[in-house]
Amino acid sequence: MSIFSQAMAAALPAFYSAFGRTVAYSRPSTGQSVSLVGRFAKNTVDMVDENGLHLRAESEDLYVRQADLALGGAAAVPARGDTVTDADGNLYDVQAGQAELRDSAEWRIPLRRVDS
Repeated sequence: MSIFSQAMAAALPAFYSAFGRTVAYSRPSTGQSVSLVGRFAKNTVDMVDENGLHLRAESEDLYVRQADLALGGAAAVPARGDTVTDADGNLYDVQAGQAELRDSAEWRIPLRRVDS
């Protein structure tokens, strides 16, 4: 692990304490859930297609500490079909694929907000 990675791992608790939001992470297939602190990141990409039409794509990710994502007392890996509910009651579906950030103690979890 690089010096930068070690410094980031040491700083994560303070970063999450200052900028994180409490969410409920659930796995409906097993009925298990955990309350944890994560941070949301919204990504916007603007494009112009071959006809000059302007397109915008948005995606949202949730970053959580790997050590905090435990279901039924065991470490869990984010999976499609899991759900996230934020403090405002917004529901998100976990999308296919998750990324363990290289040299990091975080998961990047792609989300899709479920319209109510």
